[in-house]
Amino acid sequence: MEKSRAWAEIDIAAIRANLNAIRKIVAPARVLACVKANAYGLGASTIAPFVEKDAGMFGVAIVSEGVELRRVGIKKRILVLGLAPEEEFEDGLKNGLEFTVADRKSVRKISALALRLKKEAAVHLKVDTGMGRLGVNSKELPQFYCWCRNLPGIRISGIFTHFPVAETRNDFTLKQIETFREVTTPLTLPLPAGERDKRMVSHFGGEGRVVRHAANSAAVFNYPESYFDLVRVGLALYGSFPFSPTGSPYKSLLKPVVTLGGRIVFRKEIDRGETISYGRIFQAKKKTRVATVSVGYADGYGRNLSRKASVLIAGKRCPVIGNICMDMTMVDISEVGAAVVGDEVILIGCQRKEEIRVEEVAGWASTVPHEILSRIGSRVNRIYKH
Repeated sequence: MEKSRAWAEIDIAAIRANLNAIRKIVAPARVLACVKANAYGLGASTIAPFVEKDAGMFGVAIVSEGVELRRVGIKKRILVLGLAPEEEFEDGLKNGLEFTVADRKSVRKISALALRLKKEAAVHLKVDTGMGRLGVNSKELPQFYCWCRNLPGIRISGIFTHFPVAETRNDFTLKQIETFREVTTPLTLPLPAGERDKRMVSHFGGEGRVVRHAANSAAVFNYPESYFDLVRVGLALYGSFPFSPTGSPYKSLLKPVVTLGGRIVFRKEIDRGETISYGRIFQAKKKTRVATVSVGYADGYGRNLSRKASVLIAGKRCPVIGNICMDMTMVDISEVGAAVVGDEVILIGCQRKEEIRVEEVAGWASTVPHEILSRIGSRVNRIYKH
């Protein structure tokens, strides 16, 4: 696609470089490439085939995302990280997806369906060690594990947990890791040869061993003790840190992946006292040159960036003025010498010697980089660089 009114340029080579850099850090653990939410808005069906060779497996949020990966030819293992509703179990089984489970009712349903379809259902047991969102209580895990293991048609492929505050080193996350290790180690040790159960065969850990995974992108950089057999990487794959990388030894590790751009569609000069956009929240304190940019909150450039963000025009930072509109954003171009209609505007990415990172935009919006990427609108053209 061409660069038209709004575009997102996605660097596939940078994604692959980020994946392989992370693989070196966590080895011998494998990397689950998290491509949920359409690869954080960047295009899962386009990106996944290019990283399949180097990814240990893939992670999606819902069954339909996994089915779409199968449709484009992905053969690697795919884990549905969310709890699938009953009506989607059949699609998941028929497409060889692995299910996250945390309650007996769902496992019974999956077991019965697997027997009817003459298939084996691979499941990952989710244990809640402190996230408070999904999962079996850690004290109940051994009993739940043994119960699942004895159900026909069910193969336990993994056990995992999730961290709410892995962005910094802290006692809470260390306690989560300790708890997870304590409750899972007796369950995942290889069985004596005479007692091995084919339903416990792991594609990663060898016969008789269940895969354990806990680390997300933040934990990859901050908690090496959390790697276990597999790490789940999403945001870092797409070139962003879930925390400020300042001072981190990994600061220069990740290659930027996304450039979000638009164009100047109109320019004008306003006098002191004149106002801009809805709510008239911006009032010029002096004569000001203003450019209207062809990107708005319907394109994913959120209204909460109003009066906080800057964009790049001719390699210079230009502040956003007034409220961001659905389809357009106004910026002050008084410091830009010769900006004209049609000029390229960079909202995320590099232009000449200046750069606006996703993390910086997230800071302006008081949110996380994950949200900034995943809400890039569907009408923004995706352009893939290989």
